[in-house]
Amino acid sequence: MVNTKPSIFIIESLEISDERKNMFGGKLISKMLTLGNLENLYFYIRTNKELKYVLKIFQKSKYRYLLFYCHANEDSIGLSLDDYTFFEFGKIINPYLEKKRLFLSSCLAVNDNFKNEVLENSKCLSVIGPDFEIGFHEAALMWSSFFYLMLSNEKRFMSNENIDKTLSKLFITFNQRMNGYKRMRDGSFQKITFGDKKLQKIQDKIMAIKDI
Repeated sequence: MVNTKPSIFIIESLEISDERKNMFGGKLISKMLTLGNLENLYFYIRTNKELKYVLKIFQKSKYRYLLFYCHANEDSIGLSLDDYTFFEFGKIINPYLEKKRLFLSSCLAVNDNFKNEVLENSKCLSVIGPDFEIGFHEAALMWSSFFYLMLSNEKRFMSNENIDKTLSKLFITFNQRMNGYKRMRDGSFQKITFGDKKLQKIQDKIMAIKDI
């Protein structure tokens, strides 16, 4: 049994052009969590070597929740100066995911390819990330809100049920559907989508009211 702490470890890596625009959303999330009295650690990296070094720090920290704030697409993850296929990324990260929850603030990365190439070879509890492209400002606000709602008032755990309820609420606020995979008791992963058609109808009604 791996003993972990209900704290958030943030790894951020942007394209050089986004660095020049000062689009450090991961750093902003860290500051917001600190204001909310939620324990977190933040690291900015650019290279494969730095990623491997920071993951060792993550392992020693015994933090339970790992948030990657970086660019991605449907079959790869990108750092500032290095890119990975999902298979390559999985080989690096999987040894650090036992009994952990992974969050990807990365466009389109949480899909069946990621499940097959990364999750299936890990002991990760779950992964969650945007179903569509998401803006920097939306991502920073949404993830800050999510972690605060899930862990404020000295909450010690994230249950799958509470994750579902919280992300469904945030869908109404941010209109951002999320994909995820959760580990079942038999070790397989079940796909889940946060932001269903029923909630979309509620959100549409809210938007219609705002337009009046």
